[in-house]
Amino acid sequence: MVAGSTEATVVTGSAVVTGSTETTVVTMDALSDHDIRSYISTREPMDKAGAYAIQGQASRWISRIEGDYFNVVGLPVSLVYKMLREHIIEGPGGIADRQDLVNRQNLHDRP
Repeated sequence: MVAGSTEATVVTGSAVVTGSTETTVVTMDALSDHDIRSYISTREPMDKAGAYAIQGQASRWISRIEGDYFNVVGLPVSLVYKMLREHIIEGPGGIADRQDLVNRQNLHDRP
């Protein structure tokens, strides 16, 4: 994120069977040169996309987010869960179908 900018858009793509994206808008306060130097000296931004960690020390400059916090951290957990539930757990041939088949088989095998 560029110091002094007020918004950044973070878009993360995830795919299971079909793809989907999650968009989160992040608003960051303006930073002084001292703030920037101080933050760099912590080494926290060195391995971060956008050079900041919303969950770390940079959180003090984040005045607003619109969307999924976990998308900014790195994985839109709610979106991925919904995709897994729809396509892997509850979808045709999914885990729920297979468990139902096992349950029916167990009932059939009872004496």
